[in-house]
Amino acid sequence: MPSFDVVSRLDHQEIDNAIGNATREITTRYDFKGSNTSIEKKENSIVVLTDDEMKAGQVNDMLVTHFVRRKVDPLCLKKKELEKAGGNKIKQIYDLIEGIDQSICKKLIADVKSSKIKVQVKINGSTLNGYYCDFDRNFGFGNINQKSLDAYNKLWNATEKTLEIIKPGISCKEVYESLSKNLFSSNVKSSVGRMGHGFGLQLTEPPSIMIDDNTILEKNMILALEPSIKIENDLMLVHEENILITQNGNRLLSSRTPKELPVINV
Repeated sequence: MPSFDVVSRLDHQEIDNAIGNATREITTRYDFKGSNTSIEKKENSIVVLTDDEMKAGQVNDMLVTHFVRRKVDPLCLKKKELEKAGGNKIKQIYDLIEGIDQSICKKLIADVKSSKIKVQVKINGSTLNGYYCDFDRNFGFGNINQKSLDAYNKLWNATEKTLEIIKPGISCKEVYESLSKNLFSSNVKSSVGRMGHGFGLQLTEPPSIMIDDNTILEKNMILALEPSIKIENDLMLVHEENILITQNGNRLLSSRTPKELPVINV
């Protein structure tokens, strides 16, 4: 099935440029002469120190203006309450909002489903410093049928056995074959085209864990293992782990999923 990603990501270089331009404007404005006003960007926030509430408002206007000029949406600035700082200063903190709020994501998914068009929508989560993760976790609710429990156990064991062989020097094809061998009997051909992929600056990057991908794994590659198995009809269960290829093997970047399906009684 063809797929594409919709990404909400801040351009931190342009944010730095906007802050630099606002800082230069402060140094040239007559109404800020003698003022010790500063704008500092932290990892996911901006901190303004200035003399009083009026100047904090003026700095806010400058930030918005320079964000717009650098083509950064100023709505990513979430202004907090003014605080008192040392030396009779005023501190204004802005959180940098990156991504889409989960409640909005869920509404978008509901709207797409209600439209009845044949499209599947999935929330993939946010990024850290521009880098993605790609894993999920399965939970059961109430009474779980045996087919689902058996499928979960097969996926867990197939992943466990495959993690034991993944190291630099083996191919993506070999990873696929290991997952497939441990999921399906010898007389059943896997219908799953891909059981994982690389990721990083994009949610999905080469290589692919596929039967025809002969890419050799190298140290520092990051992969998402995504074996899946059909339970019945159109129902499918997917198991995901994120791993880093190390010098002599691999290391989990995600906490290993529980060996037994977690069940929430309702």
